[in-house]
Amino acid sequence: MLRDAVRHNSLVREAAIRAKAEELASELAGTTNRLGSMRKRMAETSEAMIVAARKAQEGSSLAKNASSEASANVSSVATASEQLLESIEEINRQVIESTSVVKAPWRRRSPPTYCTRLFAHGQKSC
Repeated sequence: MLRDAVRHNSLVREAAIRAKAEELASELAGTTNRLGSMRKRMAETSEAMIVAARKAQEGSSLAKNASSEASANVSSVATASEQLLESIEEINRQVIESTSVVKAPWRRRSPPTYCTRLFAHGQKSC
């Protein structure tokens, strides 16, 4: 009897240990499955982030190139504006000089003498 009781206790204990081991194995399998799903989602998210980073880098490179081109264009416009201003100043100087040359004979001579001089140089009207 004692032997049977010990054997029975031993079997009950083994059954309890097996039940606990099966429970832990089931929990471990569930945890492993959840970790696998999480790993898969993290890998997908990581890939999406890599693609987004590459696109951002490409966009940044395009923006940098466009900015450099715009800067060069602004510089060209500034240079052209300076040249235009210099040309306008030269034209203004020449107009002033021409005006003073045209007015000078009228101040020094009477109009008929001036007209005669113009006709002598091939101009048809005074």
